[in-house]
Amino acid sequence: MSATERRQCAEIISLSKNPQFPCLYLEFQHVPFLLDCALEFLRPPTSVHNAPIADASVKLIVPRVSEISIEQVDFILITNSYNILALPFITEYTAFKGRIFATEPTVEFGRLLMEEMVGNLSRDPYTGVANYLVHFEKEVHPLYSLHDIESCISKIERVHYSEYLDLGGDVEIVARSSGFCLGGANWMIKSPNATVTYMAASSNSRIGHSTVIDVVPFSKTDATIVAQLGTAPSRPLGDMITNMLNILVKTLEQGGNVLLPVNPCGTMFELIAIISEYLRSCGLVTTPIHIVSSIAKRSLHLANIQGEWMSLEKQANLYEARQPLIHGRLLEDKLLFHHDFSASVYQYRGPYIVFVGHPSLQAGQVRDFLNVWKNDPRNLMVVTELLNVPPVKRGSAEIMKMQICKCPMETRLDLNEIATRTNAKNLVIPLRAGVTIPEVPPTLQKGTMFTPLSPFQSTHIPFDRDFVRCSVMDQDLKDFAPILLEAQSEHRSVVVSGNLLHQDKLTCQIRKIIAPFDASAGRVRPTAEEIAARCGGEFGSHTIHWIPNGYVIEWDTLRLSAHADDFQIEGSDMGDMDRLRALVVEFVKSPIQKT
Repeated sequence: MSATERRQCAEIISLSKNPQFPCLYLEFQHVPFLLDCALEFLRPPTSVHNAPIADASVKLIVPRVSEISIEQVDFILITNSYNILALPFITEYTAFKGRIFATEPTVEFGRLLMEEMVGNLSRDPYTGVANYLVHFEKEVHPLYSLHDIESCISKIERVHYSEYLDLGGDVEIVARSSGFCLGGANWMIKSPNATVTYMAASSNSRIGHSTVIDVVPFSKTDATIVAQLGTAPSRPLGDMITNMLNILVKTLEQGGNVLLPVNPCGTMFELIAIISEYLRSCGLVTTPIHIVSSIAKRSLHLANIQGEWMSLEKQANLYEARQPLIHGRLLEDKLLFHHDFSASVYQYRGPYIVFVGHPSLQAGQVRDFLNVWKNDPRNLMVVTELLNVPPVKRGSAEIMKMQICKCPMETRLDLNEIATRTNAKNLVIPLRAGVTIPEVPPTLQKGTMFTPLSPFQSTHIPFDRDFVRCSVMDQDLKDFAPILLEAQSEHRSVVVSGNLLHQDKLTCQIRKIIAPFDASAGRVRPTAEEIAARCGGEFGSHTIHWIPNGYVIEWDTLRLSAHADDFQIEGSDMGDMDRLRALVVEFVKSPIQKT
């Protein structure tokens, strides 16, 4: 593919077998990106009911970056803290030398998740050896170290929402709130030719504490890539939460314990708030909640100082000198306790409500509680996580007798909801390996192309614009200063002619308008009006918008922008764009009489 053809399209490759653990390669306007670096936890082949807990073995899958030239990747964009866990493998064990962007909460919660994973997997308390296998570059690889984590984190550049970053080559990026978690971001990648949006785990639910979802990424784009889609629940989430709370309280009243296998961030904060409020409403105001994790203390503290990334309701608490999240008040009232080790929980009177990791049940101190509580049918395990879901099933009493309540905290937008909202020309959906290509969503907007993307397969998204920025290299022309003309001056424009040598080695002759600048109003009124008049009614009625040192002429399906010495034509019909371009060129070539 020639450089021109590569500029006129985007290439996308999915580097993971499961889009719930995304990593994608994107080449956009000659700029190569990596979108997310999630680490996949493989589920064990059998149910936890049918295998001793201590026999669990963790299998981790690193994205297959060997499918691309990782040393040529210039930028990595991270959407949330769950999708950063494979990043140290990329930064510390490959030839990648590019830049990495993520929000502050994504980086800090990602750091904590990495540290806990290293602590949980480095040595199995039941066997005395490591209990994991990492598949990386088609080989078994050691897990990264704490030193690797710190080195990786030091390479990440923090960004704010709506902060535009110029990457050079006329490409810029901006992070927008995904609404899924603190610091969760959707990325928009822009150039004069196209806009591509990358979305992962987006939510418009009001259950949560993070900033609401930003709808800008759903606006008209050339392509929208969506990973970590939600699944439509069989029952409304509110009903499932109510059912879970009723079972939880009944368990406590019967003297049973409640186990919630979770990650020590994300939905855990919502669950603490929901459960504590319900306990209070039921009169169980003295029932404490316990969190067991080596990073629990830091995670709880970090969540309560992320005001910039919270919903407006939570931010309002900051201005009233209150803890923005409810767990801050629970800690002060000694109704919430954090522990580094499982044994310290038993220093308190039961029954117990315990949050502990890992949600897959394959690692971490959750296995300590399961080995003690699993044979008592009064006890309850609540499964809430969306990723790393443990393979539990109802009605089995072969080994595990404790109750199982499934209440997935699914707030993410599913495929039909995405299809309803997006105005993209192309909707790209990475698929899971071995999954049948889905049908086109019935809610897909008219004019949107549905593009399923199989693992390790490449797809190309065409663009209908092909602008190239050029710079004046001749020093004499660089030193040319525009002359400010009086508003009533009869001077029109001057034309600079020359040759343009582009990277495709194609030379073409160019003529460029240098329009007079209205010193009194900052407008180029004569040029704008004459171009509009020259077009006549061919494109319908028009509107002229004046901007400093330029103007914008808009028709129904076309727009001509002129700012400083740049002209740009946009439209939905290539034929109309070509005719407008020809008219502008004709105007430039017209003789300019000096009176």
